[in-house]
Amino acid sequence: MPTRPLPTRVVLAAALLVALPGCTPASGNEVPMAEAILQEYFRALSEGRFSSAADVYGGDYDELAANNPDIDPEDHAALFQRWCTQNGGVCLPVRDVVSHDVLEDGGVRFRVRFSNPDGSLFEIGPCCGEADTGQRTSEFDFVVRRIGGELKVLQLPPYIP
Repeated sequence: MPTRPLPTRVVLAAALLVALPGCTPASGNEVPMAEAILQEYFRALSEGRFSSAADVYGGDYDELAANNPDIDPEDHAALFQRWCTQNGGVCLPVRDVVSHDVLEDGGVRFRVRFSNPDGSLFEIGPCCGEADTGQRTSEFDFVVRRIGGELKVLQLPPYIP
């Protein structure tokens, strides 16, 4: 599948980071750029642009590799594809950002909600034979942090076994 270039706003945000090296997440100046990276990560996953998603992911691949021993652990795009299409990863677009917090280490933690393909709110209910108490999880936390000078998302998408 051909990859599409990053949206102009992501490229512009990255250019600003180079032009303004003194800005840190603690000042709040990078929050919009961190949010743009988070949005791009989930947009790429939901559109099947797994290589683009891997480019902005800075977390661990151990779980993906363990679930997919037949895939080269260095083939991050293939690992994401399998996660989203067969392993139970929920790769949906961000519906909205509920809140964000600037962390002491310079990262930004976002609480987000996702949209199902029909536009409804994505929720996770009881799992694996648990009793249905009516409680649902619809908000999920993700951290974006600077790694090697680039903003990266540190968590995998939600998972439903």
